[in-house]
Amino acid sequence: MKNTIAIFIVIIALFQVSCARMGSPTGGPKDSIPPIMAIAKPANKTTSFDAEKVVIVFDEYIKFEKLNTQLIISPPMEKKPIIKPEVGVSKKISIEFLESLSPNTTYTINFGNSIIDNNEGNKLGRFSYVFSTGPDLDSLSITGNITDPLADKKLENISVMAYKNANDTLVGYYTPNYLSNTLDSTNYSLENLSEANYKLIALEDKNNNYKYDKGLERIGFLNEAIQLKSADTIDDFILFKEPKDNKIMRPTQTSGHVIILGYQGKDIPKVSATGINQNDYFISKPSSKDSLYFWFKEMPKDTLYLSIKQDTLHQNFSLTPRDLKIDSLILSSNTKGALHPNDSLILSSNIPVNYINNDSILLLEQDSIPIEYTLINNPNTHKIFVDFKRETNKTYSLILKELAFKDFLNKTTGKQTIKLKTLDSEEYGEIVLTIKNPNNTQLIIEISNDSFKTKTTQIINSSQEVAYRQLPPGKYQIRIIQDLNKNNKFDNGNFKLRLQPEPVYNFNKKITLRANSEMNETITIE
Repeated sequence: MKNTIAIFIVIIALFQVSCARMGSPTGGPKDSIPPIMAIAKPANKTTSFDAEKVVIVFDEYIKFEKLNTQLIISPPMEKKPIIKPEVGVSKKISIEFLESLSPNTTYTINFGNSIIDNNEGNKLGRFSYVFSTGPDLDSLSITGNITDPLADKKLENISVMAYKNANDTLVGYYTPNYLSNTLDSTNYSLENLSEANYKLIALEDKNNNYKYDKGLERIGFLNEAIQLKSADTIDDFILFKEPKDNKIMRPTQTSGHVIILGYQGKDIPKVSATGINQNDYFISKPSSKDSLYFWFKEMPKDTLYLSIKQDTLHQNFSLTPRDLKIDSLILSSNTKGALHPNDSLILSSNIPVNYINNDSILLLEQDSIPIEYTLINNPNTHKIFVDFKRETNKTYSLILKELAFKDFLNKTTGKQTIKLKTLDSEEYGEIVLTIKNPNNTQLIIEISNDSFKTKTTQIINSSQEVAYRQLPPGKYQIRIIQDLNKNNKFDNGNFKLRLQPEPVYNFNKKITLRANSEMNETITIE
């Protein structure tokens, strides 16, 4: 009898432990089925909706994953509803509204991919709760694709905003009537729309304020409004990023004899100093920075007055110079090791160079044979180009003795040797493109093996072969710009003027180039 009681107690204890556990049992096939909505109160797709709270029950325990970035409410609400559970797991979701709903409006609460089951993390993809405050559910939609042909990363989380019967000049600067998001894809779908005239934009809404922030976010727009009636429509967007509006920053002094003038916008400011001879200062702009560098042979002892003009902007600044240490002149080379046939040897300086002593510079081939060279100095950009006749499979040493270079502040360089080499011609390959251009459009053809950080460019105006020779091995991308205004450069879009960017075509595969090989591809541009 005692043994029977003991066994019974053990069975009860094991049963209680099993019931206390919330998770998948060990063993057996892995659960791959996402959660299923069991019931919603009020029901999904309810009309004449007047509730203040919604409860949705699922067939298993669920939790949220990245709800803040996945949740889309359309039309947007000024006060976002309270959605629970905020943390932890539950079999139900509650949605409590904090503001009055608009009459005769269809609302969509899209949870994206944020709802997952607790055990295996199976996603309930793009789950939506839809209701209408009027007698009918709106059911029209606008779908499409979004691209950015200049992007080097996958597009995601791009908002698509629809404005109903909107003033064209205000679109993008107030909360839209309807909202969608691509989430982790490049496709969008605006659903449950009513019949109306719509203006649409696609927006990289980084700060989630439903407004276009120029210079911070990419944007795309449609050339025409959509008159949405009985049929759904498909429209695609091309994103582009505009420069920020012109702005002049307050000048700062970071070291001796130089004032840095920061700015933003596409227009480079013009600067003058009151009461200082123009021969006593120099203005430079390193190409990678949105700043001007104002160099003084002698830093003024008294207050410095600067006049800065940037297009229509004009500002005056006063600055009291400080007695700071002057930086030493430093030169660096853009080449580490091999100098490829299509590359240039470029020296960069931290201070503009205004004097070169060729007697203190020697270029040797194979460490012993002096060869001729030409130096092209561009102090405005802090660059010095070194040009010389190269031969394959050789080593070169650029020997810079003391006093070889002198900068605007009369600082000179010390001893320095820059070593480089050229490779055998068989170490390189060739890519030949047959471009079919039936409309004889001016095309800018770019090729790159580093996501277009650097590129080699050719321009054509007809159907022809384009050859890129002596390329180092690597994976190459091809980009073709339709230069519609024939100004030999890519022209960006302009949202204010409703100008689309010039069309850009990216060849749909990377070309793997090996040493001593030739790759041929045919591309048609209509």
